[in-house]
Amino acid sequence: MRKPFDRIHELAQRLDDCQGQAQRAVKRRLTALGRQLAGDAARLESLSPLAVLARGYSVTQREGHNEPLREAVQLQPGDVLLTRFHRGRATSRVESVELESLQSKKSMESS
Repeated sequence: MRKPFDRIHELAQRLDDCQGQAQRAVKRRLTALGRQLAGDAARLESLSPLAVLARGYSVTQREGHNEPLREAVQLQPGDVLLTRFHRGRATSRVESVELESLQSKKSMESS
């Protein structure tokens, strides 16, 4: 039979080995999660309204309304519009509204 101190030394060595393995596993997992978080943050940033504005788009609302305009049918001559750009804003007034006919929209989608 082995000496009790030899057994204690063997178990202590196994404990050290397990601790090292656990630390390496945690480090690998944290590294992987960090990469995933960075990728998710980049994707989220690309969807940010400010990032969209930086790519050259603008957001236009009727004065006194918080909803962005999506279609010309929402407008009437004389409406005051507020347009936000990447850097700055502009105020304008609608002079006329031209509604796209359903037929011309279909022909544009098919080409």
